[in-house]
Amino acid sequence: MARAVHTLQIDAQLCSEVQRIVRASTYSVRDTRRARIVLLRARGQSQDAVARELGVNRPVAGLWERRFRLKDIAGLQEAKGRGRKASIAKAKLARLVCEAV
Repeated sequence: MARAVHTLQIDAQLCSEVQRIVRASTYSVRDTRRARIVLLRARGQSQDAVARELGVNRPVAGLWERRFRLKDIAGLQEAKGRGRKASIAKAKLARLVCEAV
């Protein structure tokens, strides 16, 4: 038996902000995809259907829905601490740059 689909409930103002992100050409493809995940879930589509439509895995759709539930629009932004940490200290790097120039 299939699980019930729980829709994402968002108010009209928040919905219009998310739609603005989807329509704007100034946002990255990544930001637009995250906003589309939220809109499709708010329209009642399952995570599986959203993932298929947007070409992502279901856990990815679930991740951005969960982040949106917790932090609204701010949850769709990249989290701090992403990427590889610097292997050279900032002071040493600044000194090396000054010596090279």
